[in-house]
Amino acid sequence: MDIARAHQEHMSGRRADEEGARSRQQRELKEKTERSALAVEGYRQEQAHKNMLTKELARLREDDMKKVHSRAKRLEARKKIEIMSREQKTQESVLNLKSKEQRLVDFRYQNKVKLNVEKEEFSKTMDNWAQDGYSPKKLPTDQVPGKAPVDGKTRTSKLDTVRK
Repeated sequence: MDIARAHQEHMSGRRADEEGARSRQQRELKEKTERSALAVEGYRQEQAHKNMLTKELARLREDDMKKVHSRAKRLEARKKIEIMSREQKTQESVLNLKSKEQRLVDFRYQNKVKLNVEKEEFSKTMDNWAQDGYSPKKLPTDQVPGKAPVDGKTRTSKLDTVRK
Protein backbone atom coordinates (compact mmCIF):
# COMPACT_ATOMS: atom_id res chain seq x y z
CA MET A 1 0.00 0.00 0.00
CA ASP A 2 2.84 2.17 0.24
CA ILE A 3 3.14 2.25 -3.45
CA ALA A 4 -0.48 2.99 -3.92
CA ARG A 5 -0.28 5.63 -1.31
CA ALA A 6 2.89 7.03 -2.81
CA HIS A 7 1.28 6.91 -6.17
CA GLN A 8 -1.76 8.60 -4.78
CA GLU A 9 0.35 11.21 -3.08
CA HIS A 10 2.35 11.64 -6.24
CA MET A 11 -0.84 12.05 -8.23
CA SER A 12 -2.32 14.41 -5.72
CA GLY A 13 0.95 16.37 -5.73
CA ARG A 14 0.86 16.40 -9.48
CA ARG A 15 -2.74 17.51 -9.46
CA ALA A 16 -1.87 20.14 -6.95
CA ASP A 17 0.97 21.30 -9.19
CA GLU A 18 -1.33 21.28 -12.21
CA GLU A 19 -4.03 23.08 -10.27
CA GLY A 20 -1.45 25.54 -8.99
CA ALA A 21 -0.16 26.06 -12.51
CA ARG A 22 -3.72 26.46 -13.78
CA SER A 23 -4.59 28.92 -11.06
CA ARG A 24 -1.34 30.78 -11.76
CA GLN A 25 -2.19 30.91 -15.46
CA GLN A 26 -5.69 32.05 -14.64
CA ARG A 27 -4.33 34.75 -12.35
CA GLU A 28 -1.82 35.83 -14.97
CA LEU A 29 -4.55 35.81 -17.60
CA LYS A 30 -6.82 37.79 -15.30
CA GLU A 31 -4.01 40.29 -14.56
CA LYS A 32 -3.23 40.50 -18.26
CA THR A 33 -6.90 41.09 -19.03
CA GLU A 34 -7.11 43.78 -16.34
CA ARG A 35 -3.93 45.45 -17.66
CA SER A 36 -5.32 45.23 -21.17
CA ALA A 37 -8.67 46.66 -20.02
CA LEU A 38 -6.83 49.49 -18.24
CA ALA A 39 -4.72 50.10 -21.37
CA VAL A 40 -7.86 50.11 -23.55
CA GLU A 41 -9.64 52.42 -21.10
CA GLY A 42 -6.59 54.73 -21.04
CA TYR A 43 -6.51 54.72 -24.85
CA ARG A 44 -10.24 55.49 -25.01
CA GLN A 45 -9.85 58.32 -22.52
CA GLU A 46 -6.88 59.67 -24.50
CA GLN A 47 -8.88 59.50 -27.74
CA ALA A 48 -11.91 61.08 -26.06
CA HIS A 49 -9.66 63.86 -24.73
CA LYS A 50 -8.17 64.39 -28.20
CA ASN A 51 -11.65 64.50 -29.72
CA MET A 52 -12.82 66.93 -27.06
CA LEU A 53 -9.79 69.17 -27.67
CA THR A 54 -10.36 69.02 -31.44
CA LYS A 55 -14.04 69.92 -31.02
CA GLU A 56 -13.19 72.74 -28.61
CA LEU A 57 -10.57 74.09 -31.02
CA ALA A 58 -13.07 73.94 -33.89
CA ARG A 59 -15.68 75.73 -31.74
CA LEU A 60 -13.16 78.42 -30.76
CA ARG A 61 -12.20 78.93 -34.41
CA GLU A 62 -15.87 79.18 -35.34
CA ASP A 63 -16.45 81.71 -32.55
CA ASP A 64 -13.46 83.73 -33.73
CA MET A 65 -14.78 83.67 -37.29
CA LYS A 66 -18.20 84.82 -36.07
CA LYS A 67 -16.58 87.64 -34.09
CA VAL A 68 -14.53 88.72 -37.10
CA HIS A 69 -17.59 88.55 -39.32
CA SER A 70 -19.78 90.49 -36.89
CA ARG A 71 -17.03 93.11 -36.42
CA ALA A 72 -16.76 93.49 -40.18
CA LYS A 73 -20.54 93.92 -40.37
CA ARG A 74 -20.48 96.54 -37.60
CA LEU A 75 -17.69 98.46 -39.35
CA GLU A 76 -19.56 98.28 -42.64
CA ALA A 77 -22.77 99.47 -40.98
CA ARG A 78 -20.88 102.31 -39.27
CA LYS A 79 -19.36 103.37 -42.60
CA LYS A 80 -22.79 103.28 -44.25
CA ILE A 81 -24.23 105.41 -41.45
CA GLU A 82 -21.36 107.89 -41.77
CA ILE A 83 -21.84 108.09 -45.54
CA MET A 84 -25.58 108.51 -45.15
CA SER A 85 -25.14 111.26 -42.55
CA ARG A 86 -22.64 113.06 -44.80
CA GLU A 87 -25.06 112.77 -47.72
CA GLN A 88 -27.87 114.10 -45.52
CA LYS A 89 -25.71 117.04 -44.39
CA THR A 90 -24.78 117.72 -48.01
CA GLN A 91 -28.41 117.56 -49.04
CA GLU A 92 -29.37 119.95 -46.23
CA SER A 93 -26.60 122.32 -47.30
CA VAL A 94 -27.78 122.18 -50.91
CA LEU A 95 -31.37 122.88 -49.84
CA ASN A 96 -30.18 125.72 -47.61
CA LEU A 97 -28.17 127.21 -50.48
CA LYS A 98 -31.14 126.83 -52.84
CA SER A 99 -33.43 128.59 -50.37
CA LYS A 100 -30.88 131.39 -49.91
CA GLU A 101 -30.50 131.66 -53.66
CA GLN A 102 -34.28 131.84 -54.05
CA ARG A 103 -34.48 134.53 -51.39
CA LEU A 104 -31.76 136.46 -53.21
CA VAL A 105 -33.59 136.09 -56.53
CA ASP A 106 -36.83 137.22 -54.85
CA PHE A 107 -35.04 140.17 -53.24
CA ARG A 108 -33.51 141.19 -56.57
CA TYR A 109 -36.86 140.88 -58.26
CA GLN A 110 -38.58 142.97 -55.59
CA ASN A 111 -35.86 145.61 -55.80
CA LYS A 112 -36.13 145.69 -59.59
CA VAL A 113 -39.90 146.01 -59.37
CA LYS A 114 -39.56 148.79 -56.78
CA LEU A 115 -36.99 150.54 -58.95
CA ASN A 116 -39.25 150.29 -61.99
CA VAL A 117 -42.21 151.60 -59.97
CA GLU A 118 -40.11 154.46 -58.63
CA LYS A 119 -38.80 155.26 -62.14
CA GLU A 120 -42.32 155.20 -63.47
CA GLU A 121 -43.57 157.48 -60.69
CA PHE A 122 -40.61 159.81 -61.20
CA SER A 123 -41.22 159.88 -64.95
CA LYS A 124 -44.92 160.63 -64.38
CA THR A 125 -44.03 163.37 -61.92
CA MET A 126 -41.56 164.88 -64.37
CA ASP A 127 -44.09 164.63 -67.22
CA ASN A 128 -46.72 166.32 -65.03
CA TRP A 129 -44.31 169.10 -64.12
CA ALA A 130 -43.30 169.52 -67.74
CA GLN A 131 -46.96 169.73 -68.76
CA ASP A 132 -47.60 172.30 -66.05
CA GLY A 133 -44.70 174.39 -67.32
CA TYR A 134 -42.39 173.85 -64.41
CA SER A 135 -38.71 173.29 -64.80
CA PRO A 136 -36.09 172.46 -62.18
CA LYS A 137 -34.58 175.92 -62.68
CA LYS A 138 -37.81 177.58 -61.56
CA LEU A 139 -38.24 175.44 -58.44
CA PRO A 140 -36.83 176.49 -55.13
CA THR A 141 -33.88 174.28 -54.20
CA ASP A 142 -35.71 172.50 -51.41
CA GLN A 143 -38.30 171.14 -53.89
CA VAL A 144 -35.85 169.92 -56.53
CA PRO A 145 -35.74 166.11 -56.60
CA GLY A 146 -32.40 164.82 -55.33
CA LYS A 147 -31.76 167.93 -53.25
CA ALA A 148 -33.15 167.71 -49.76
CA PRO A 149 -32.40 170.25 -47.06
CA VAL A 150 -30.19 169.00 -44.27
CA ASP A 151 -30.25 170.95 -41.00
CA GLY A 152 -31.87 173.85 -42.77
CA LYS A 153 -29.16 173.90 -45.45
CA THR A 154 -29.52 172.63 -48.97
CA ARG A 155 -27.16 169.89 -50.08
CA THR A 156 -25.70 170.48 -53.47
CA SER A 157 -23.40 168.42 -55.57
CA LYS A 158 -20.42 169.62 -57.59
CA LEU A 159 -22.59 169.32 -60.68
CA ASP A 160 -25.07 171.80 -59.24
CA THR A 161 -22.35 174.31 -58.41
CA VAL A 162 -21.02 174.06 -61.95
CA ARG A 163 -24.48 174.76 -63.42
CA LYS A 164 -24.88 177.99 -61.43
